[in-house]
Amino acid sequence: MKKCRAAAAIAIAFSLVPLSHAGAQSRPFSAAEYIHQAIEILKANALNSGSVDWTAIEREADAREIKAKDAIDTFDTIVWLLMALGDHHSFPQFDQNSLATYQARYGTTPWPASLVEESRLAEEKRISTFSNRSDPSWQVEALRRGKDVVHLVVPTLDNADQKKLDSYTSVLLKGIQTNRAACGYIVDLRGNLGGNEWPMVMGLSPLLGSGIVGGTVSPKEKGWVLLQNGVATLKHPQKTEMLYRFDGSLPRLNRSTAPVALLIDDATASSGEGTAISFEGRPDTRFFGLETSGHSTVNQGFALPDGTNMVVTVGVMADRRGRPYPNGVKPDVVVDPTAAKAGKPDLALGAAKKWLLSTRPCRVAN
Repeated sequence: MKKCRAAAAIAIAFSLVPLSHAGAQSRPFSAAEYIHQAIEILKANALNSGSVDWTAIEREADAREIKAKDAIDTFDTIVWLLMALGDHHSFPQFDQNSLATYQARYGTTPWPASLVEESRLAEEKRISTFSNRSDPSWQVEALRRGKDVVHLVVPTLDNADQKKLDSYTSVLLKGIQTNRAACGYIVDLRGNLGGNEWPMVMGLSPLLGSGIVGGTVSPKEKGWVLLQNGVATLKHPQKTEMLYRFDGSLPRLNRSTAPVALLIDDATASSGEGTAISFEGRPDTRFFGLETSGHSTVNQGFALPDGTNMVVTVGVMADRRGRPYPNGVKPDVVVDPTAAKAGKPDLALGAAKKWLLSTRPCRVAN
């Protein structure tokens, strides 16, 4: 999924729930009908629907679109509607050719200048120096006197190809399986802006265990995320939805009680936050770094007739206990990450290793 830079203030990464796909337009365009359809979708599904003045929204929308000749003319109104929800994680996916037509007509993008500026300032304010990571990796970190831990780097995953998703999962699984004698693990989610969460979680599944590892909370219902035999599912009260199936071989290894230190920062966002939340409530687990981005909400895609996909915040991420995280994850130990630039010590990593040394499995006997 591609997004232009201006959309970053609305959403940093992909949605938690797979997106719907659009159908083709089959009858003459009506701006009033098109916008009314979008509003009804938001009324029925948006997390913040109950706090929106829909009468005022409908009045303003009608005034904005009185001269719209086709769906392309409404793109700025669709952006405005999603911004009006106030959740900062809902955003549109426009057909790229149609978006180019909009830009040719109006000489600008559908995103207002204020949102573009907000996005730019947010990026400048970000402290993290880890958001350029692109591939998962692992390495063994020596503690002392024969005690080792595995450092697993879990970056953004901006892909939907099954082979690439499975390859991502396999790297993390190999890091855990190859080092069965490790006394503990470091899961590094710094700079993980999100994407497809489920290969991340599946790659870490030996540390999480099978069964419930997280959930979602909305005004309508509570759902649970389960890992079982290489399949991640979201179980609603009335249905079960498959999120990801790993086509490779899972190791017969359970490290769900081993100590795990998680590294997080202000560029850990959306699905990166969801992966962090899957460790909340797990025993012998501690978080180091900075508070995460605060985009820990659940998104779902709703298609409009022209092919526009409204990605709408419909719920909040929750941990395995059902506890919601509307504002992201706070570290147990706050560590300034700015020293982790080239040639300087990684203080968060050092703090994590120090804590791991204090745990029973990693403690060195005198």
